[in-house]
Amino acid sequence: MTKREANKVFGMLAVLFENHLSGKYHYIFFRVSFSSGTNLIPYVIVSNDVYKAEKVVQGLEKKKGRQDEHIELLARQIQSQREKVAGLQEEINSYQGQMEASNRTIRETAAEMEAIDLEKKQLLMQVHIDTHAM
Repeated sequence: MTKREANKVFGMLAVLFENHLSGKYHYIFFRVSFSSGTNLIPYVIVSNDVYKAEKVVQGLEKKKGRQDEHIELLARQIQSQREKVAGLQEEINSYQGQMEASNRTIRETAAEMEAIDLEKKQLLMQVHIDTHAM
């Protein structure tokens, strides 16, 4: 490549870079082989192709946005279910405590009833002995 060709290519690069920064063009580079060597040559992409590509990207971004919203909804539902589980676990613990207290009361009452029944038998035996002794 001659110096003149190189300056022309660098000039084209500068213009394309400026236009890219301003959003006027999108461009790509193709590697082209000349007799003097391989060089990168910029080509402007047809805006219709860019438009189509942007539409595809926008569609994918919308789909990803809907997926993100769905994931957030599921995360909130999971958190809500975890809170419900925690509340139910507290209720279970409370009921277990009440059940233990009730079982203790039942055991104490059963022991008292056995003591009363034993005392009743003793009194009946005493009455039976006293009535025979008379």
